[in-house]
Amino acid sequence: MKKVFCSLVLFLLLSASFVCAAESNDPYKQATECYKKLTNDAAKNTDVKEWKACIKEFEDIVDIDPNHKKADASLYNAARLNKDLYKQTKNQEDVEEAIHLYNRVIKEHSDSKLADDSLYQIGLLRKDALGETDRAEKAFATIIERYPDGDMATQAKAQLALLSKDSSDNNNQNEIQETDINIQEKEPVYKEISSDNDNPFKSAKLYRTDVDVKDDQTVVTLYSDEKRSFTRKFVDVGLRTKSPAKLIINLPRTKIADNVNNKQDVGSRHLNWMSLTHGILSGDLVVKFELADNSAYDIKQIEGKTIVRFYDQGANPSYTEIKNEKSLKQKIRIVVDPGHGGEDNGAVGPSGIKEKDITLAISKKLAVLLKKELNAEVYMTRSVDKDMALEKRTEFANAKKADIFLSIHTNAVKDRNVLGIETYYLNNATDEAAKRLAKTENLSASKPQDEVDKILLTLLQNYNTEQSNLLGQVVHAQILAQLAKKYSNVHDRKLRSALFYVLVGAKCPGILIETSYISNQLEEKRLANIAYQRQLVDAIISGVKKYIESNQDQFVSL
Repeated sequence: MKKVFCSLVLFLLLSASFVCAAESNDPYKQATECYKKLTNDAAKNTDVKEWKACIKEFEDIVDIDPNHKKADASLYNAARLNKDLYKQTKNQEDVEEAIHLYNRVIKEHSDSKLADDSLYQIGLLRKDALGETDRAEKAFATIIERYPDGDMATQAKAQLALLSKDSSDNNNQNEIQETDINIQEKEPVYKEISSDNDNPFKSAKLYRTDVDVKDDQTVVTLYSDEKRSFTRKFVDVGLRTKSPAKLIINLPRTKIADNVNNKQDVGSRHLNWMSLTHGILSGDLVVKFELADNSAYDIKQIEGKTIVRFYDQGANPSYTEIKNEKSLKQKIRIVVDPGHGGEDNGAVGPSGIKEKDITLAISKKLAVLLKKELNAEVYMTRSVDKDMALEKRTEFANAKKADIFLSIHTNAVKDRNVLGIETYYLNNATDEAAKRLAKTENLSASKPQDEVDKILLTLLQNYNTEQSNLLGQVVHAQILAQLAKKYSNVHDRKLRSALFYVLVGAKCPGILIETSYISNQLEEKRLANIAYQRQLVDAIISGVKKYIESNQDQFVSL
């Protein structure tokens, strides 16, 4: 009986530790904790960087996993933080960003219980912060139309009644309201921040459009007084309807000058027409192009100019301004390989955190942001917790015709005091420690070890070795530099060469990144933290970008 009781106690303790570990890795909980610390810390409450960091944590949840169970709440809370930040800074950019995020809740989660709350917040911000009463009316009216039985319908009707009175004191009587969700904390104590150099954000204005039609290309230039990052959507030719392909570009917080035509028939060999419209609630400028048959396009920005070029598919007509532009014909292909998976846990940290879970979390973030920041075509060897033999990983990379292969791991040794960053590329393993580590990682290969060794020995002179070395150098340097800015005890464990089987046979430059030592208590805790993961990802992307820029001739697809 005593043994049974002890076993039960042990089981309950282990279960509790696993629950705690799982909760500590929950990105939504971590973002919520960031919010709590922010609102409870008077010093941080006035630090704009701290506000932006919390906002980013909520946004990252959706960027990494758009189907996350808290995706709607994450966007809503990110919007709410931007709105609250505006109370301090009086910076119109924060209002515009809040409206943009509230709109994402409406568009991406129209069935969410927060959709009508988001519309209501848009209406209040339009009315009170921006003085756009006509657009505020549209927002409130949309609540009544779309969500007549929702809890915000009554308040929307009340706001419309107030607007209809056109009373001069409305702006003072109606303060920006909010609906608490998930974060049940007291409201922060806001402090007024004044500055002699205050420069409030202004919406950009599109003041001119040029269309230059030539035999081999049509170039459209959009001129605005502020540079705006853009998003694009390409709708291919309709399979059944055969409707022409369309390109849609969104320029956030951009207005159209009165002298600019909203629609222009081009009728060139590559472009039929273009139109300019505004999102009803978002305020984004939507530029739509209808492409002629068999046309391709590319886009670039120079300061306030957005240049869209249309030309024949398969052609690349000379155009001096876009020489060496990396986003022209094809995207660079990158394969991201999260180490281990399935029954192969990899290394396990002191508190039970598994390498396979950390590598997957980091790799997902990396894949999303490589696409977003480098406009790369990104593939993952696994996106869920599953087994994959090592040789299958490089086969996958080769099948995708990858330009770069990035294998993500965490390090581990018996001595739990060891910590730091190591990066590896395939070559003769002259370092004994590297040999031992490679032997451990290679156990996941399905081929017998002696056969692995034979294959390795025949591939040591792989022509990609030099490029892998260069890639490893810049990525490793960026990881060290960027982590050292925010964290202490960041140790340089050097760029090394080793016989990692996962790198064998890849017909492209490839590196294996040991992101930190999961066997070290401090670094295990860091690896489980979203902010640390994001810092690692940003550093890897920065290194990859530098490598691409310094080796453009190696990438025929760029």
